[in-house]
Amino acid sequence: MVMPESVLCYDIETATNQASFQELEKHELRFFGAYSYLDKQHYLYDHHQKDEIKQLISRHKFVVGFNNKHYDNVILEQEGIKFDFKIVIDLHKIIEQRQMSIKWKNSILGYHLRDLSLDTITRTLELVNDTTAKGELDYNMLNKTEFTKEEYNEIEKYTVRDIEITQKLWEWCFDWFDSWGHSLKEKDQKNLVHIHCTPSVYSYKVICKKAGLREEYSQSKEKNKFNEGGYVAYPAVESLEGDIYCMDFASLYPHIMIQCNMFGRAQPIEKLRTNVWSGFDCNGIYNSEEMHKISKALHEMYLERRALKKAKDPREYGLKIAMNTVYGLLRSSLFKSVYDEVAGNDVCLIAQNWVKLARKRFKEAGLFVFYTDTDSVYIQDLENNKQKILDVTKSLIEKIKSNVPFPVDTFDMDIDYEIDFISFFKGKVKTNEEDGELDEEDIINKEKFGLLKKNYVFSYKKGDVHDIYIKNLGIVKRSNTPLSKRIFWEKMKPLILANHCCKFPNEMIADWVKKYIDEDISLFTRRFTVKKRDLYKVEGCMQVQIHDYIPEGKTNPLGPGTYFFIPNKKLGVGKGFKKYCLLEEYQNNLNYEDLYLDVVMKELSYFNENYIPVMNSKKKEKIIKFEDTLTQKELW
Repeated sequence: MVMPESVLCYDIETATNQASFQELEKHELRFFGAYSYLDKQHYLYDHHQKDEIKQLISRHKFVVGFNNKHYDNVILEQEGIKFDFKIVIDLHKIIEQRQMSIKWKNSILGYHLRDLSLDTITRTLELVNDTTAKGELDYNMLNKTEFTKEEYNEIEKYTVRDIEITQKLWEWCFDWFDSWGHSLKEKDQKNLVHIHCTPSVYSYKVICKKAGLREEYSQSKEKNKFNEGGYVAYPAVESLEGDIYCMDFASLYPHIMIQCNMFGRAQPIEKLRTNVWSGFDCNGIYNSEEMHKISKALHEMYLERRALKKAKDPREYGLKIAMNTVYGLLRSSLFKSVYDEVAGNDVCLIAQNWVKLARKRFKEAGLFVFYTDTDSVYIQDLENNKQKILDVTKSLIEKIKSNVPFPVDTFDMDIDYEIDFISFFKGKVKTNEEDGELDEEDIINKEKFGLLKKNYVFSYKKGDVHDIYIKNLGIVKRSNTPLSKRIFWEKMKPLILANHCCKFPNEMIADWVKKYIDEDISLFTRRFTVKKRDLYKVEGCMQVQIHDYIPEGKTNPLGPGTYFFIPNKKLGVGKGFKKYCLLEEYQNNLNYEDLYLDVVMKELSYFNENYIPVMNSKKKEKIIKFEDTLTQKELW
């Protein structure tokens, strides 16, 4: 698709008048900068030229910015500059919502982003470098209302650079998500909906188009009465090496929705019909005579995606996202045309049954099954007989297909990873009440090993590639210090691959930590994202402390934003003996001996063979809840 000409990329510069970002009504427009793809030129207007700004905006259909919905547009509308009938595209919101759906360097973009600033995103995507990245400006200059020629030139240079960077990110997003548009209606394509809507709305639009449904949304905030999830077993071994296979059901949830006709749940008056199906511990009863049009559409999407993937057509990825999101739509009352809370819960119940059946079949064949996770079964082949595993898999798939109303040829189970070493880790496991119903083997493994679910690392081979796969363990968390990530990937990974061991002496890790900090102290920073103060229900939580913190030499509190703090024992925010200060404060007042190194040692504690946590009598756990975010746990 060719980019439409009627696009305006814009950015503003404002006088904050020493007000926080909670007090946007006190912020005032100083400059409006833009690039018009229609005119193919840059514009810069000051706050006296509101008519010119309005006229420029009026000539464009799409207005593109970074965090413009929450900042730029708020300020502009205070100045009487409206965006009525415009399609407003916020690049910050796009990356925030889709970062876990974007492939980047054999991984996921979200794992590479330390924060969601324009500078971090564009540097990570390699759209800018040190020379072309965001510049610097003395923002105090903007508190004036009139400017000298030199000041004007400096502001113009800074603003144009910002707009150029915004353009690069916009063009990257346009190209990256362009292939998603082919599955939408023509009107949605023309309005670039595939670029700026949420992944769930995109998926809903795709399935409604494919199935011929009305795209209706509900204002109901109905909560699900059912809460089944995937089945995850407790690991039955701490570490293992040899011929190990991760056996994975292909697109398990989509195939359940297709083969079991989960969108065709019989209503009460229809339950007396003979042609209905209910199996694998379902609560609902489903039509077994005719496949529902959504289930048909989902299977057609699967076949189309498979053909596109074989042809290496980039359009396959949008279909993959849509298919993998349909299950979430089934369980969300917002998406009126597909929502069914009973069917959504039944998908999980069926998945649990199938993966447990797979585990049972592999065990009966004499294979060592040591872990199960949602759609995968991990087994060790002690007989060096891969064909036996494939034969068991074939028999399993035939068994399942014989017990569903609409079996399809695309449903299969195959080897996802060929593993030569895997390690699980001890930690705080769930209580029996949190776990719910456990089978006998889980009870034994939980008590015997005390190993965490969904926290492991393994080495695998695919062709000429010998690499590491890591699940959770903190290393991929955005809030972790870059230091722990560097140590894991640069120091530990090669040794894990070579020696099949994940544990390292405390002294070795401490030496690595000092070496990296001596080279670059900025690696030892922790990221904190702070929302508006009234969103926090715990008055003394770290985010509130940071919000109210006035750094050394400053007069205003930090307020909302993303900040990077250095853990130390003397200076900054924090209760007890662990403090957090800004990099500048550290450089002016502290040295290496003042650092609170247990932060990084704790981040690497899973891999430390003799880690001893620092004891703090004042430490206690608190649950920090946001009104608009997921629950977060902070430790004091």
